[in-house]
Amino acid sequence: MNEHSSRSHSIFLINIKQENSQTGQKLTGKLYLVDLAGSEKVGKTGAEGTVLDEAKMINKSLSSLGNVISALAEGSNYVPYRDSKMTRILQDSLGGNCRTTMVICCSPSAYNDAETRSTLMFGQRYTHTCSCLVTWAGREPRGWFWSFITVSPGQRPSKTACP
Repeated sequence: MNEHSSRSHSIFLINIKQENSQTGQKLTGKLYLVDLAGSEKVGKTGAEGTVLDEAKMINKSLSSLGNVISALAEGSNYVPYRDSKMTRILQDSLGGNCRTTMVICCSPSAYNDAETRSTLMFGQRYTHTCSCLVTWAGREPRGWFWSFITVSPGQRPSKTACP
């Protein structure tokens, strides 16, 4: 573990709004920039006290994120977004009407092979998720939700419908 690094996740959200001055059409979007703390093998790092508590919370939230990614990849009807604050915050950027790019970082050291393998498996699970991007031009966000529900009540788009 890097003793000088911050032991936390960072989420930066940019809300973007645009209105066409001639037609009055409004477009909105969100850009999430997320930096996740690395998973910690507590026995390997020898963490104690507050650092141990932080490591446990980080691992718990990363596990919750992994469960969400697995549920999305399997096409599950239930996705456990409410299992952690982080997954609730990121819900809009993980499933549904979004595009998401994930960059994973791995260590080239053999000492960290278990962590690297776990990270690569997480990245591979994420590649099996699919979100279909639908543009709802000219409607307020509340209208988007109701239109989507009307189009496909209680169903998630099939993987074959995704680009």
